[in-house]
Amino acid sequence: MTARDLFLPAALGLLALAIGYAVEVGRKWRGRLGLVQWALALALLSANLLLLHANPVGISIEMASRNPWAIALSNLVFAAGLLLMLESLMQFSQRSLGRLAMVPPAVLALIQSLQIEDAGSRLILSALMGAAIQAASAACALNLPGVPLRLRRLFAGFFALGTAGCLLGIAMNVGIAAPSNAQSLTAWTSLYLSYVGASLCLLLAHRERDDGEAQRFATLDPVTGLYNRRALVQLGQRELARSLRRQRTCSVMIVHIDRLKRINDEFGHEAGDSVLRDLAARMQESAHRHEINARYGSAEFCMILPDTPLDGVEHVAERVRESVAKDSGSSCAAAYTVSIGVAERAPSEFSFEHLVTRADMAQMRARETGRDKVERDEAGSSSRARVRGHQE
Repeated sequence: MTARDLFLPAALGLLALAIGYAVEVGRKWRGRLGLVQWALALALLSANLLLLHANPVGISIEMASRNPWAIALSNLVFAAGLLLMLESLMQFSQRSLGRLAMVPPAVLALIQSLQIEDAGSRLILSALMGAAIQAASAACALNLPGVPLRLRRLFAGFFALGTAGCLLGIAMNVGIAAPSNAQSLTAWTSLYLSYVGASLCLLLAHRERDDGEAQRFATLDPVTGLYNRRALVQLGQRELARSLRRQRTCSVMIVHIDRLKRINDEFGHEAGDSVLRDLAARMQESAHRHEINARYGSAEFCMILPDTPLDGVEHVAERVRESVAKDSGSSCAAAYTVSIGVAERAPSEFSFEHLVTRADMAQMRARETGRDKVERDEAGSSSRARVRGHQE
């Protein structure tokens, strides 16, 4: 079997893969330019192999010199296809090569059109460009966002295989490796496997990112970007179980936005959303790395503070309340205040929802006695009850 015998079935295989990509894009992922470009890249690489099959130029200098214009055209298509693959990866990372991306293939075609008698230089130049683009694609694949490291390494590995195929072609033409049918077949097989393997990895990468986004949307509040109530309960029960195992304390804080309904009615829901986002930002600023913030209800937020006693969480709550009361009107569409309840896990308390309920009842007492204050629940603490804040 020679390298030329591989070209036709490989070209048909890539063409079928390109059609499959196009169908998948139209059915599931319409509008994702990265996948569209990858399908076009596969079509161009298929055309490259068909040109090589129609004009038996192979990798050797002797065969390339028989039809110099055919090798120039096939190399131009080859470089353009690889660049489209790289652009597809850039699009996946929400970047772009830009319009200058097609300059190298254009320059390559111009140089090769002037090298009518120098088939060896044309082949070496094309292989060098192919190796460079494949190596850049491997580096890009290693840094794809939202993709597991194992898949990124596999992705980069297929591009490294294609790079090795290009370098083997160069080695044969400069005399480093002895030209032979086996070497030529190895080089082209490496390229073909890199195309197919990378194509499968790209589909898996999109699937992994979609799954990650779905998981993120299932656990995050769309307005504030904080955890939603469902995620809060799961994370809170985990933190409570950890505190029980380690015999450490765990506290929670419920923050209620006073008169949020009135803000929505007077200024509109966009103003209300700006208030929600403002409070979420202030709570994030007040939280340490290991503390968890979540939106608990329509106007309520919750913060979980592991290893923090009741006095400590009360101090954090007071800091949040003062920050809101001082300058909330300058950072969002409407000034507002908050009423906060805090509670610490009781020694025999095993339910996170019960702990949150105690903090919620404390914030309700703060609202009933004037709002804009912090009140604490003493069930988990032996400290004397205290109420801080400003009564309207």
